Amino acid sequence: MDNWKERLRLAEQVLKLVVAVRTRALLAKTNPALPTLSSGEAPGSKGKPSPDTNNMVLSKEEEDEASAALENSAVYLAACQMDSVLEAKLPNRFEHPDRNLRNVCSIIRLLKVSFAESPFKPVWKFPKERKGRLLEFEKISLFPPELDGRPVRRRDYGGPLTLLRLLEFVREKVG
Repeated sequence: MDNWKERLRLAEQVLKLVVAVRTRALLAKTNPALPTLSSGEAPGSKGKPSPDTNNMVLSKEEEDEASAALENSAVYLAACQMDSVLEAKLPNRFEHPDRNLRNVCSIIRLLKVSFAESPFKPVWKFPKERKGRLLEFEKISLFPPELDGRPVRRRDYGGPLTLLRLLEFVREKVG
């Protein structure tokens, strides 16, 4: 899959799927009548758990935890794809005259680096050259002195919906 458009499209699809799975898991956690996604039913089992699928069942708490980890994995995947496409298409992107583009490239790189070491429990890691600089793009506002060394939270980078906007922005800039 060397086609950069295809790589970004697939990252977008994964993010959209994860938003649906995460939303469903959060609803199941707060609604006792809603079964978990991993109810243990095998196709054709008429609603009865199969002995082969019993070990696949998650509690609502486990489903919530797993869907959060899946979301983090999708964020990391999207950041990796955007960063590699930008690197291939705009090798001098961090010195580009367009400030918005420079900020987006820095935000994407910081997401990638922060999720790389521990994708399930990411921590912000800012290199020295970016520690004193406010990075802004639309709903994202990262100020390194406040975040460096702290756990990454959805609201720091705007969550999956803002990442979808970043994917769109990258496609526009390199298209």
